[in-house]
Amino acid sequence: MSVPNLHVKLAGLYQILDSRTAVFPKLLSLNGRLELALAQIASHQDQNGARHEPPATYDEEIDEEDDSEV
Repeated sequence: MSVPNLHVKLAGLYQILDSRTAVFPKLLSLNGRLELALAQIASHQDQNGARHEPPATYDEEIDEEDDSEV
């Protein structure tokens, strides 16, 4: 009441808040689906015993040592 046209000055803030809160349910749903997928992966790994190592790894330090010898 003491600031005239306050609603006009705050309109941008209200618009930003509305846009961010509109996205929240979608993010919450996505979070739930990701948690479910991760839980299924963890359960699958627990059933199969130890976690499997990748078939091959790249070690940059070894590659740099090979290049310096040439």
